[in-house]
Amino acid sequence: MRGIVFVAHGSKKESSNREVLDLAELLNKEKAPGIVPIKAAFLEFAQPDIPQALKEMIEAGCTQIDIYPYFLNTGKHVSTDIPHIIQPLKELYPDTAFRILPHFGASSKLAKIILDDLEVMA
Repeated sequence: MRGIVFVAHGSKKESSNREVLDLAELLNKEKAPGIVPIKAAFLEFAQPDIPQALKEMIEAGCTQIDIYPYFLNTGKHVSTDIPHIIQPLKELYPDTAFRILPHFGASSKLAKIILDDLEVMA
Protein backbone atom coordinates (compact mmCIF):
# COMPACT_ATOMS: atom_id res chain seq x y z
CA MET A 1 0.00 0.00 0.00
CA ARG A 2 1.15 3.53 -0.76
CA GLY A 3 0.85 6.51 1.57
CA ILE A 4 1.67 10.20 1.35
CA VAL A 5 3.17 12.27 4.15
CA PHE A 6 2.43 15.96 3.64
CA VAL A 7 5.33 17.80 5.33
CA ALA A 8 4.98 21.41 6.49
CA HIS A 9 7.45 23.52 8.45
CA GLY A 10 5.54 23.67 11.72
CA SER A 11 4.99 26.68 13.93
CA LYS A 12 5.04 27.68 17.57
CA LYS A 13 1.57 29.06 16.84
CA GLU A 14 -0.88 26.17 17.23
CA SER A 15 -3.49 27.72 14.93
CA SER A 16 -0.98 27.64 12.07
CA ASN A 17 -0.33 23.95 12.66
CA ARG A 18 -4.08 23.34 12.81
CA GLU A 19 -4.41 24.82 9.30
CA VAL A 20 -2.01 22.17 7.97
CA LEU A 21 -3.78 19.35 9.81
CA ASP A 22 -7.12 20.61 8.50
CA LEU A 23 -5.76 20.74 4.95
CA ALA A 24 -4.53 17.14 5.19
CA GLU A 25 -7.95 16.12 6.49
CA LEU A 26 -9.64 17.95 3.60
CA LEU A 27 -7.33 16.28 1.08
CA ASN A 28 -8.27 12.88 2.50
CA LYS A 29 -11.99 13.69 2.26
CA GLU A 30 -11.84 15.18 -1.24
CA LYS A 31 -9.59 12.62 -2.92
CA ALA A 32 -10.99 10.06 -5.32
CA PRO A 33 -11.80 6.58 -3.98
CA GLY A 34 -8.79 4.31 -4.02
CA ILE A 35 -6.32 7.17 -3.64
CA VAL A 36 -3.79 6.58 -0.92
CA PRO A 37 -4.01 7.97 2.63
CA ILE A 38 -2.46 11.38 3.29
CA LYS A 39 -1.00 12.29 6.66
CA ALA A 40 0.37 15.66 7.80
CA ALA A 41 3.75 15.95 9.51
CA PHE A 42 5.90 18.82 10.69
CA LEU A 43 9.60 19.52 10.33
CA GLU A 44 9.75 21.29 13.69
CA PHE A 45 7.73 22.87 16.51
CA ALA A 46 4.71 20.56 16.15
CA GLN A 47 3.55 16.96 16.15
CA PRO A 48 3.45 14.59 14.50
CA ASP A 49 7.02 15.04 13.36
CA ILE A 50 8.27 13.37 10.18
CA PRO A 51 9.62 10.15 11.75
CA GLN A 52 6.44 9.67 13.77
CA ALA A 53 4.19 10.15 10.72
CA LEU A 54 6.31 7.78 8.62
CA LYS A 55 6.26 5.12 11.35
CA GLU A 56 2.47 5.43 11.62
CA MET A 57 2.16 4.92 7.85
CA ILE A 58 4.40 1.84 8.03
CA GLU A 59 2.39 0.45 10.96
CA ALA A 60 -0.77 0.99 8.87
CA GLY A 61 0.71 -1.25 6.17
CA CYS A 62 2.28 1.22 3.75
CA THR A 63 5.24 -0.22 1.87
CA GLN A 64 5.72 2.85 -0.34
CA ILE A 65 5.63 6.32 1.20
CA ASP A 66 5.84 9.54 -0.79
CA ILE A 67 6.93 12.63 1.10
CA TYR A 68 5.37 15.85 -0.23
CA PRO A 69 7.20 18.96 1.03
CA TYR A 70 4.59 21.69 1.49
CA PHE A 71 7.15 24.47 0.99
CA LEU A 72 7.26 27.29 -1.57
CA ASN A 73 11.02 27.29 -2.15
CA THR A 74 13.87 24.81 -2.43
CA GLY A 75 15.58 26.01 0.69
CA LYS A 76 17.66 24.11 3.21
CA HIS A 77 14.64 22.33 4.67
CA VAL A 78 13.64 20.85 1.30
CA SER A 79 17.10 20.14 -0.09
CA THR A 80 18.90 19.00 3.07
CA ASP A 81 16.84 18.68 6.25
CA ILE A 82 14.00 16.48 5.01
CA PRO A 83 16.33 14.00 3.22
CA HIS A 84 18.55 13.94 6.33
CA ILE A 85 15.56 13.07 8.56
CA ILE A 86 14.37 10.31 6.22
CA GLN A 87 17.75 8.60 5.68
CA PRO A 88 17.86 6.72 9.02
CA LEU A 89 14.31 5.50 8.45
CA LYS A 90 15.33 4.08 5.07
CA GLU A 91 17.95 2.05 6.90
CA LEU A 92 15.56 1.05 9.71
CA TYR A 93 12.80 0.00 7.27
CA PRO A 94 14.59 -1.46 4.22
CA ASP A 95 11.36 -3.06 2.94
CA THR A 96 9.67 0.34 2.67
CA ALA A 97 10.26 2.56 -0.36
CA PHE A 98 10.57 6.25 0.50
CA ARG A 99 10.38 8.91 -2.20
CA ILE A 100 10.60 12.67 -1.78
CA LEU A 101 8.31 14.38 -4.27
CA PRO A 102 8.96 17.85 -5.74
CA HIS A 103 7.99 20.56 -3.24
CA PHE A 104 4.70 22.47 -3.53
CA GLY A 105 6.36 25.58 -4.97
CA ALA A 106 7.66 23.55 -7.92
CA SER A 107 4.12 22.84 -9.14
CA SER A 108 3.41 24.14 -12.63
CA LYS A 109 -0.13 24.92 -11.42
CA LEU A 110 0.96 27.38 -8.74
CA ALA A 111 1.11 30.45 -11.02
CA LYS A 112 -2.42 29.76 -12.27
CA ILE A 113 -3.73 29.41 -8.72
CA ILE A 114 -2.18 32.75 -7.74
CA LEU A 115 -3.46 34.53 -10.86
CA ASP A 116 -6.95 33.07 -10.38
CA ASP A 117 -6.99 34.24 -6.76
CA LEU A 118 -5.78 37.71 -7.72
CA GLU A 119 -8.49 37.97 -10.36
CA VAL A 120 -11.19 37.02 -7.86
CA MET A 121 -9.83 39.49 -5.30
CA ALA A 122 -9.69 42.40 -7.76
